Amino acid sequence: MREIEEGLRRALPDWEKSMVTWEDTGRGNQPAWTVVRLTYHGENGERFYYYEDGSIRAASYAPTQWTAHFEVTNLLPSIGAFRLEQLTDPNLPAGGPGRSVLGMAALTEFKVEAEDLAVPTNRVTVNFLRATTDFENVEKPLESEFDDKSD
Repeated sequence: MREIEEGLRRALPDWEKSMVTWEDTGRGNQPAWTVVRLTYHGENGERFYYYEDGSIRAASYAPTQWTAHFEVTNLLPSIGAFRLEQLTDPNLPAGGPGRSVLGMAALTEFKVEAEDLAVPTNRVTVNFLRATTDFENVEKPLESEFDDKSD
């Protein structure tokens, strides 16, 4: 991040003013997000702490391969997007956002199924138009302590 800022300072002496202007244009044009309260549905010895702001912290052994199943019931007329955030927390190893000894985490897949409350057998898998991220680590081989030898 520091290298990017230094490059901007050299190339654009008024970059900070331009950045503020750009940020101001997006402030009033943001979607209204509704936080849904998820409940873990599964086994595996996982423990979760649920916070008032809707965030959830996992607090058990960090498996290398694992699928978490969460459920939520909402009365929203429609859902147009999903937003997931991996947050840091002083209770996580190395401050997180993950539970590995290095504080790392990986989200490799996200699926959603929608079910009609009146007719629970009416269930569909949601298809996504696109996905974006604002941060990702450089892909690299797993450290030996995380390799589950499943290849």
